[in-house]
Amino acid sequence: MSHHDGGRLRTDRTYLLDEPLEQAWGALAGVDEYQRWWPWLRRFDGRRLAAGECWAARIRVPMPWSLQFTLHIDRVEPPRQVDATLAGDIEGTATVTLAPGPDGAEIRLRSDLAPRHRLLRGVNRVVPGVSRRLHDRVVDRAFRQFAERDRGEIGPG
Repeated sequence: MSHHDGGRLRTDRTYLLDEPLEQAWGALAGVDEYQRWWPWLRRFDGRRLAAGECWAARIRVPMPWSLQFTLHIDRVEPPRQVDATLAGDIEGTATVTLAPGPDGAEIRLRSDLAPRHRLLRGVNRVVPGVSRRLHDRVVDRAFRQFAERDRGEIGPG
C-alpha cells in the first residue's frame, strides 16, 4: 500500500515580483482587493490582515465542487511575514514571507496542508497526486495574478 501521508501537501514556492517589498506588502495588506485579483475566490469575508483575524473563504477549483475553509491569522510581522492556520475542507498551516529579491521583492509560500473534503480525499485515493496538481495550479495562478494585479493583464485562469 502506497503511503502518501493522508494526501498531505508540503509546499515551498518562491515567486519574484518586480516591485519593492513595501509596495508588495501594502498590496498583501489590502484584503478588500483579494476578490478582484482572484476571481476564483468565491466567498471571502476578510477585513484586515492582522493577528487574531479569522477569514472565511470558498474557492473554486478545477473540479465540480468548491472548497470552503477558514484562515486564522496567527501572526503578522509587517512587512515580512504572515502565519496562518487553515481549517475546513483544507487544514494545516501556511506562511507567506516577503523578502528583497533581485529586481524587487520575492514572495514565498510555505505550507503544510491536508485535504479534508470527502470527495477530494476519495479522488486522491483513486488518483494519487490529484491534490498536488490542483494545489500547484492554484498557487501558480494566485502568484501570477498577484504579480499582475494592477497591470490590467489578469485574464481568465
